[in-house]
Amino acid sequence: MTDPIPYISIDMIENGFKPGIGYYWSDNFSKELYIKLSQMGLICVSNNFCYIGDILLPEMQEAYAVLHFNNLHISKKVKRLLKLEYKLIINQDLDSFLPLLKLHHGSESWFTKSYIHLMYNLKDLTLYRDNFQLNTVIMSFYKCGIYHP
Repeated sequence: MTDPIPYISIDMIENGFKPGIGYYWSDNFSKELYIKLSQMGLICVSNNFCYIGDILLPEMQEAYAVLHFNNLHISKKVKRLLKLEYKLIINQDLDSFLPLLKLHHGSESWFTKSYIHLMYNLKDLTLYRDNFQLNTVIMSFYKCGIYHP
């Protein structure tokens, strides 16, 4: 039997709690909590549980949250993709990003209704004013003159 996933709150963080490796959960989809979790290095996804509803699942995951350039491995698949013509788009265009995410992941996405609402609430924050900025990243490949998102 596995241990239950610990709950995390903004009060815990403000009182000095330091998360370790692994998942946490919260039913708080506030901008304040999400920003504090992000600034601590936690990556958040969400899920819907039938008896609880939407929950936030922050995770401290060093394997993909920290990039060690001296140990960087680029897979053969990525190397092949990088040989194609591509366009990397970094912006805050959630209206373009979310349909592409749904197209790619289908209904298996971590973007629950509460998470999407939170992303729209975070969209207008700026790095200079709020010490936080939400960005979307889309890589598009061009093959045989046809655009493939």
